[in-house]
Amino acid sequence: MSVTPRAPRTYNYSPNKNNGQITSSVDAGTTPNETITYTYDALKRLIQADGLNWTENYVYDGFGNLTQMNPTGGAPTLSVSVALDQNNVPNNRITASGVSYDNNGNLTLGFGNIGPEYDAANRVSQVWMNGQPNTYYGYDPDNHRVYSGGTGHGADTIYLYGVDGKKLATYTTTFTGSYPLYKMQLNCQSNNVYFGGRLVSAEGNSVRTDRLDSVRSGGPGGLGYQAQYPYGVEYTTTANDREKYATYTRDSLTGFDYAVNRYYSSQWGRFLSPDPQSRSVDPGNPQTWNRYSYVENDPTNISDPTGLWPGKYCWWDYGGESIGDFETCFELDVPQSGPTGGSGSGPNPCDKITDSVGLQGLSYAKASQIWSDGNLATYSSPSSAATVAALATITWLGESNFGLTPVNNGNYSASGTLTSVDYGPFQINQHFQPNTNGAVWGTN
Repeated sequence: MSVTPRAPRTYNYSPNKNNGQITSSVDAGTTPNETITYTYDALKRLIQADGLNWTENYVYDGFGNLTQMNPTGGAPTLSVSVALDQNNVPNNRITASGVSYDNNGNLTLGFGNIGPEYDAANRVSQVWMNGQPNTYYGYDPDNHRVYSGGTGHGADTIYLYGVDGKKLATYTTTFTGSYPLYKMQLNCQSNNVYFGGRLVSAEGNSVRTDRLDSVRSGGPGGLGYQAQYPYGVEYTTTANDREKYATYTRDSLTGFDYAVNRYYSSQWGRFLSPDPQSRSVDPGNPQTWNRYSYVENDPTNISDPTGLWPGKYCWWDYGGESIGDFETCFELDVPQSGPTGGSGSGPNPCDKITDSVGLQGLSYAKASQIWSDGNLATYSSPSSAATVAALATITWLGESNFGLTPVNNGNYSASGTLTSVDYGPFQINQHFQPNTNGAVWGTN
């Protein structure tokens, strides 16, 4: 198999602002080359994109809802309003004729009588079209969509995934034989190949992607150049039911993008359901309080492959004090690995801790030293609570091996041997502030 290099794109940054935001990009995949310039507001939200023969201006309300796309030259248009609750406070849900939500905040009707229906885990389990049941979906415990079928879908379809959660193959099913002996046959429809975690081949054809892993060329039938406006609407519509925008699979039936834990609408530039991961809220950044917005309205620089934005904010409340904001934290839904971790190898992602916890550069080794000393007074930090919270972060979501008697959450090998123990904030608090009865708070 030959692999075509990634789409030839150049990115430029501001010489005056050290904020990591792209100010312009040059796409050499077009003739002539397309240069797109990007403008942001003080909250780092994209407010204008200016490309080759098109311009798009974006308007947001005070709660981070994208309410308008004002285009020229064929870019998509949008004008929506946000609903108010009984206290006249915006609830961040779109209000319009033919649009409705359930009590959990999931969109149940919109986009021309498309009616998603949800299961107990707020996953789309069925889609109604014009008031009639049309397509059904099934999921595995990790929220990967493994089945789709129904009257509007054609043959029943099975999706297979790798251990890293990336889709590997798509199969349709046929049945042969007769009652009572039926045989189900899986027919391969497509397969994906990845290199370094990035898609390089789909449906037997080489694929090029950009820095956000949006497909820019290749795919079914050897499709040529492909491009999307910042929030995902295509310049020219191409085949769906494949990975397209920022790793998402765009469905033919609805036009929605399947984003593992939620569904995304490129037409609205937002998700259909609120973010199910409450820990992604940053108390110091009100833009994260909007549970529908896409990547804090900065689609040029950031993607959200699992629908659990942003993944870099992890907050704990300790004694009424919020401690957190880890710049390089960890995927909230993926087991972490430490120096002796049983789930992997390599550097622990919790080793980078920002100044907000007062212990910049705190590592596993440093945490082990602090744990062994048991004397908070010898370490400078805004408060002892910050130190304990930092230790809790490393040991609770990481895998610790500090040599103490196992207390809780043991990790075992396949043979049943205890390999490491996850010590949480209660155990750490007990280490520094023992109860007189020796109990470990929160565990008994």
